[in-house]
Amino acid sequence: MIKNKKHLKILVKDYLDKGFSASEMVKELDTDKSTIDSIVKDIVDDANIKNKVMVDELKQALIKRAKGYDYNEVRTEIKKDGAGIVFMKVGIQIKKHVPADPIILKELIEEYGQDIIPDKKYNGGEIKVKVIELD
Repeated sequence: MIKNKKHLKILVKDYLDKGFSASEMVKELDTDKSTIDSIVKDIVDDANIKNKVMVDELKQALIKRAKGYDYNEVRTEIKKDGAGIVFMKVGIQIKKHVPADPIILKELIEEYGQDIIPDKKYNGGEIKVKVIELD
């Protein structure tokens, strides 16, 4: 009989993946059905929590894309002289904007209501460039 619940949980998950029934697991693991049921419930609860987190992250990503957002893109340029020797590294930081996506926005408004409407508008065309020295 396996006493370590953590180890037992790993084995039960493996047996579930292989399609074992609860009664088959009881025989294989030499334990009682209530222990197997408790571990299966824990596994299902863990999966539900992970699924909820993934759904929330996806929802937040869609909201961000629907509203549009700003981000900084950093490009690195390496300057060389005629002999091919690097004498300066320059990082160019460019402020960019991803515009609101009206299709995603429409779907989210239908799903969640008017609270999702963007609170700011982008004036378009403005790009800020900042040159930074890299070590």
